[in-house]
Amino acid sequence: MTVSLSHPVALTPFQKRAAEHLKNDTRPVPPQLTLGGFVHVGKTGGSTISTILRNGCNEIAPKPCRPERVQEQNETAISKLTTYYHDFKRGARERKQSIFMKPTLHDFYLFTVRDPVDRLISSYLYTHPANKEAAQFSYFKETPLYNQKMKELDGSEAAVREFYLREIFKRSVSEKANEHIYKCFPTLNEYAALLGDPDEFIEGNWKRFVSDGGCDNVAKLTVHNKVDEAMMHHLSNLSFITWNLGIGLVNKTIMVVRTEYLNKDWIAANTYLGQPKDTIQIPYAKLKDSSKVEQPVKNILTRDNRKKLCFALKKEYNVHLSLIGQSVNLSPNAKAASLQAARESCPWLNFTMPGPIIEVFGQDWKDWCDQQGCPL
Repeated sequence: MTVSLSHPVALTPFQKRAAEHLKNDTRPVPPQLTLGGFVHVGKTGGSTISTILRNGCNEIAPKPCRPERVQEQNETAISKLTTYYHDFKRGARERKQSIFMKPTLHDFYLFTVRDPVDRLISSYLYTHPANKEAAQFSYFKETPLYNQKMKELDGSEAAVREFYLREIFKRSVSEKANEHIYKCFPTLNEYAALLGDPDEFIEGNWKRFVSDGGCDNVAKLTVHNKVDEAMMHHLSNLSFITWNLGIGLVNKTIMVVRTEYLNKDWIAANTYLGQPKDTIQIPYAKLKDSSKVEQPVKNILTRDNRKKLCFALKKEYNVHLSLIGQSVNLSPNAKAASLQAARESCPWLNFTMPGPIIEVFGQDWKDWCDQQGCPL
C-alpha cells in the first residue's frame, strides 16, 4: 500500500525525507534499519501500540515481524518507519543488539511516556511477586485445564491454585530476583518511606544489602538504576534510556505518545509524518490486561511518602518534560497540560519546562560521554 500524504503546512527537511520513504515504502541504505526508532518505556502503553507495528517485536528478532497484526489497508506511517526497542537491561546478547549500540542510526525517535510517579507505582505493583502470581493465576483460570482441575478437585479454587503454583507456574530469573528484592519493601508505602535522601547511597551488590538489612540503600539503588535482574520495568526509565542514547538524540526529531492521551498523540505523530487522519489504525489490543486482576498488594501511599517519591524522581520528571517539550507532534497546549499535570502530581517541586536532554544532564553527561568516546 502507498500512503497518501497530507501536510497542512510547509514540510520540514525531515518530513520530506519521511514522505519519500512512505511514498515508495522504502528502507534506508544499510546499516540504518529504519528512519525512526520506537522506544517503548515499560508501563506506558507501548505493548498496546506494538501490536500494530510492522517491526513491533523484540529488537533482536528479524524484521519485519508479526505482519499479521498490521492491517495493510491502513498501516500507519509510524509502523512503516520505525524499529521497536524495549529490552534495555537484559542479557549481553540483547545489549549488543540494543538501541544503545546504534543511537545515531535513526533520524527520529518516538518515546512512549507517562507521569513518572504513576509509572513507578504501576511498575512496582506489576512486578511485585504477589501481584504477578495473582495475575498469572487469573490467566490460568481462562484455560480448559482450570475447568478440568476444578472438577477433579471438588470445586476448590484453593486446591487448584496450589496445583497451579506447584505444577504450572514457572518463575523466570528476574521473577526470582524480584522475590528476593521485594523482601525489603513488601508494600509501596514501605518502598517510598525508605528513599529518604535518594542521592545518599552506597554502590554495591544489592543482594548483599538485602541480606545485611540495608533496605534503604537497596531502594535508593533502584532509583539510580544500580540493580540488575530485578524490577526490570522499574529500572528502564527515561533517565536511563536517554542517558545511554546520549549523542543519538542531538539534533534529532523527537515525538512522544503520552499514556494519558495515547490515541490522540498516536494520531498526531502519524499526521505529522503526513498520513491522513482517517487512514490511521488506532491501537486497541491490550495484551494480558492485568488492570482487572484483584491485586493483593495495592496502591496505598501516604502524602509524606508520595513526597519522597517525587523528590527521588525529580531528574526523571525533568527528562520526561524535556522530551515532551521537544516533541514535534504535540501542540503548545498539550505541552502546557503535561507541565501542569507534573505540578499537580508533585506539588512540592516547582517544575518549569526544561531544555534539551543534554542540558538536563549537564556536565555529568558530558564527562561520561568523554569517557565513552562520544563524537560530540
